[in-house]
Amino acid sequence: MKKLRRLGIGDAAAANAFLETTYLPEHNQRFAQAPASAEDFHRRIPRRVTLDTAFQLEATRVLSNDWVVRYDTRCFQVMRQSHQAPARSTVVVREAVTGAIEIRYRGRLMRWTEIAAPPLRPTAPQAVRPAAASAVRSLYRPSADHPWRQGFHTLYANRRVWQIADQ
Repeated sequence: MKKLRRLGIGDAAAANAFLETTYLPEHNQRFAQAPASAEDFHRRIPRRVTLDTAFQLEATRVLSNDWVVRYDTRCFQVMRQSHQAPARSTVVVREAVTGAIEIRYRGRLMRWTEIAAPPLRPTAPQAVRPAAASAVRSLYRPSADHPWRQGFHTLYANRRVWQIADQ
């Protein structure tokens, strides 16, 4: 981008022409390497099923207590497949390129049906409570003759008197 800006190239057609005629030949000349062997070491093309699973979007979700999984603003009701509930367990939700959804729990494919999202609970407006009497009261301020208001020397002298009296 910076190189294009320096050369004054501002539109896509001119940028593509620059890339094909100037940049790519220089880049290939600089970084190209001859193969170590003339043999082709590429693997055969995998089966379509393998490619379909490789290109799926995968997300982990938590299965709620009512066996519902939320994914991408959608809700899926997982069918009970045993008596032991995997509720609060982690499931993997996979979405294929075609939009097909599959839910797996510990590697096992689970059956599900899509349900409407539960309605949002209406939040009651917070009632404004009147300020409590304790919150309104003024701060406590000690009187002028309170020991806290006396200097350090006075407190120390009083303490010394008390110690002598205790002996």
